[in-house]
Amino acid sequence: SKYLTLIMQQSISRDEFNRCMGFINILKDYEQIGDIVEKNIIYLAESKYANNIHFSEEGQKELSIMAEKINDSCCKYSAGSRQLLLSGKSKENECMKK
Repeated sequence: SKYLTLIMQQSISRDEFNRCMGFINILKDYEQIGDIVEKNIIYLAESKYANNIHFSEEGQKELSIMAEKINDSCCKYSAGSRQLLLSGKSKENECMKK
């Protein structure tokens, strides 16, 4: 977000401003996903481990599938965001070089 703040402090077009705001929203979404995982899933897993309780085989499979989907989604989202950021000639590209 420091990078986006730097861009938004420059003289940028309305489209570039809107794109920056979109990226800020994406970052907030990532933070929310991390918070949910940390507060709910990790806490549950650590609690089970501390009490020597194990996830069922089905539960482990579901967690693996969910982790894989989150990872794939984040990678695709990040790649798409980076491609969008690098597309076109803008102040953003100038900042990427710094």
